[in-house]
Amino acid sequence: MGSAYFTTQYLQSVLGKSALEAALWALLPSVPIGAAAPVATQLVQKGVNRGYVVTGGFVIAASGFAVLSFAGRTRWRWCWSRARSSPSAASW
Repeated sequence: MGSAYFTTQYLQSVLGKSALEAALWALLPSVPIGAAAPVATQLVQKGVNRGYVVTGGFVIAASGFAVLSFAGRTRWRWCWSRARSSPSAASW
């Protein structure tokens, strides 16, 4: 829960996002974790090793934070728009 608070503060204070944008970006790591919780419970009840379930949870959380790392980047948008608009994408 603490990471959600600091994530939204960083997005608003450092990156200049609005409160709504910061909240939506902060949902990225939270939604997959919340969706995986009931699945993890079922897996443990069916006898899957808890270590594997916890490892899967860490991977899901890391993927959400990896997507969140793109919140402040504009270069990838510039590259994508340039690649679509230029006749030869290999020229840049």
